This record gives sequence, C-alpha cells and structure tokens, in this order.
Amino acid sequence: QLFPSIATEQLFPNLLAIRLLGTLQAYNSFGNAVQLPTVRKVRIDLGTGSRPAELSALFPTVRRQFCPNALEVLHITSSDGALSQASLDAAHFRHLLPFKHMKSFILYQPFRLSIDDTLLLDMVSAWPALRKLTLLCSMSCGCDGHANPILSALPSLAFRCTGLQELVLHLDATCWASDAEFARDDELGDVYTELKNTQSLSQLHTLDVGSSPITAPDSVASFLSRIFPSLAEVKFSRSAGFRQVDTSQVMAWHAVDTFFAIRSQRGPPSPRGTVTGYQSE
Repeated sequence: QLFPSIATEQLFPNLLAIRLLGTLQAYNSFGNAVQLPTVRKVRIDLGTGSRPAELSALFPTVRRQFCPNALEVLHITSSDGALSQASLDAAHFRHLLPFKHMKSFILYQPFRLSIDDTLLLDMVSAWPALRKLTLLCSMSCGCDGHANPILSALPSLAFRCTGLQELVLHLDATCWASDAEFARDDELGDVYTELKNTQSLSQLHTLDVGSSPITAPDSVASFLSRIFPSLAEVKFSRSAGFRQVDTSQVMAWHAVDTFFAIRSQRGPPSPRGTVTGYQSE
C-alpha cells in the first residue's frame, strides 16, 4: 500500500479543488487512504506505468474519496497506451451516479468504453445540473465493437437534461438507411419519445460525435434540429491516434454541420475532420 490509512476529517477542511497526477495504482491507493469531502472540482491525470487490472477500482475509489453532495466537476484523462485493452462498462460507471450535483464530467482516455442507451440516460437523469459531458476514447483503443448509444436515445437525453450545453460522445447514427425511412418515422413521431408532443427545451449548442458512423445525413440533421433547437455546431473529430479517415463519413458529418452553420449563421465549416484533444476548464 503506497499510502497508510489516516484520519482525514481535518486534513484539508477547506479544499475545494484538486489535481492529481500519477498511475492508476497510485491514485487508487491514495483515494482509499484520504477522503476529501469538501472538494468540488477534481482532475485526475493518469500517467504511464498504470496497471490495466487497476482500472476496475477507479470509479469505486472516486466514490469513496469524494462526497456526493459536494463534487461538481470530474475530469479524468490518460495517454497511457498500456490501458488500450482495458475497458469500462455500465457497472463501473454506476458508482458515479450518486454525485447528484455533477456539472461537468469529462472522460478522455485510451481505454475502451461500453456505454449503452440505458446508462447514458441514467447518467443525465442522475445529474440534472449537468452542463458538459465528454465520453470519448482514443481511436487507437480499437473499441468499435463495443456498445455505443444509438441516435434515437438523444430525444430522451434532451428531455431529461435540458441544461446540457456541450456533448462529446461516440454514438451510432445509422438509424435510417435512407431519407424515406426517416420520413416515415418522423411522421409517426414515436422516434422522438418524450418529445413527441412537446417542444424541446434543450440548451445544447455543441455536439462532438467523435468518429461516429452515420447514414442519411440530411435526415440526421433534421432529427437533431428537432430535439436540439439551440444546436449550432456538430463536430466530427478524430484523436491523434486515428490513422485512417473514412472520407464518406467525414463528408456526411460535414453536411450535417453545414446545416447547423447555416441555421446559426456562423461561418462555413471546414470539410475536414478535426483533431481532438483534451481541454481543461
């Protein structure tokens, strides 16, 4: 054990923000030894030398170290390629749901994510104050085969978390093979779930879809405009580890972004995918 178990009630009585740098095993040991109940903002940067087996303990350690009634910002990043075969699934993320005052959650790292519709909606329901959500892994992790939320889950997200302003998420936008298929769903209205008979109050203005697959871009643009009335920009981005670019996907998302560029009267977008990196608040 790297850190002894110590009484921490008065160790940092007024600490509001902290940045931690180290390996997974170092953080897990520190987090289990030192409780920080007053901290509101946390950034954890996982360096090289982390053991993949330690990943499963990361979120339980965060839950133990910080107070659900205090924590508002949690940013976790890593550039350690040794973690590229490790993965996080719904069971891991559920340790974080009690942090009911979460305003910003950023997870940008090389390990694999398995996030389905149910987990995504549970997260935004548990965090009603959420303003920024980033769930993105490096493309070098090769997680294409893992579960991703489907585009049709976004109306429920918009309905349940109206204050969300920025969303970075790899999702499946291949709901419709053609515009004709979307037209049928759009006319029935069931695809909009909670928003079928009501106007969306979502404040989302920026959507970064990572390297998400897409079909029928005109239909995707129409769908997104219905559920996100304030949306002004849609980004198709790639990490530095992404070696090959599917040009058809880049151009499809460019067409979607062009729709919102015209709607919001901002400058024309670049027809190329951008390189995404972590940006701290």
